[in-house]
Amino acid sequence: MPIPTSLILSVVDYKDANHWYWRLTDAAGHFLADQEVNLNPTDSEYEGFLDLPVSRTSRNDSSEG
Repeated sequence: MPIPTSLILSVVDYKDANHWYWRLTDAAGHFLADQEVNLNPTDSEYEGFLDLPVSRTSRNDSSEG
């Protein structure tokens, strides 16, 4: 199976800041994988997730106006 040139990673089924699912699709929207996320606030590495940069771009965004 060839590797798609564009992949889309989306947050789906967001419950709260510590629980959600990632969904990976190709450019045509075909499902490739998903992953449940359960962050533990008492974990020593938890603080590393608190200051991640945020990207607000997506394939549906348009900067033209």
